[in-house]
Amino acid sequence: KKKNERKVWIIQMSKSTIMIIIFVALGFLGINSLFTMNEKQQGLVLQFGEPKRVIKDSGLHVKLPIIQNTVKYDKRILEYDLPIEEVIAVDKKRMLLDSFTRFKITDPLEFYKTVGNESNVRNRLNSNVISSLRRVVGRVTLDELLSEERSKIMQDIKLEVNNEASRFGIEIV
Repeated sequence: KKKNERKVWIIQMSKSTIMIIIFVALGFLGINSLFTMNEKQQGLVLQFGEPKRVIKDSGLHVKLPIIQNTVKYDKRILEYDLPIEEVIAVDKKRMLLDSFTRFKITDPLEFYKTVGNESNVRNRLNSNVISSLRRVVGRVTLDELLSEERSKIMQDIKLEVNNEASRFGIEIV
């Protein structure tokens, strides 16, 4: 009789253990299927590294646990301070230009495909901004650069960099 009671107790114990394991697993899967985006973020849902959805609105979102993961990007304007660069104007005067770039990610999918993250886009921007700076400033004199034409020159640089930057899913602001 004691053997039978013991078997019943073991069976009941294993059933409750199995139920606990099932509840823990379901809880884990439930928690990992939810994620949030705040108002400063946008992102992508990736499945095995392949983009499946672009998420631009804030709030609670659902994904497949374990199979899908998320990549979040900042919606705000980001700043990149470039190193000081020596540039020669058309009148053969050498200048040291300190420049910075403000940009925002406008297309998270294109951003993910072309550069992946902010440090990579900064590397790409570095070469684009410096080459545009040299081209535009190389066509003007030092006097023009220091005059009221400066804002037009800056717009020319911005336009030239923006043409290249749009391929990365960003906009120079």
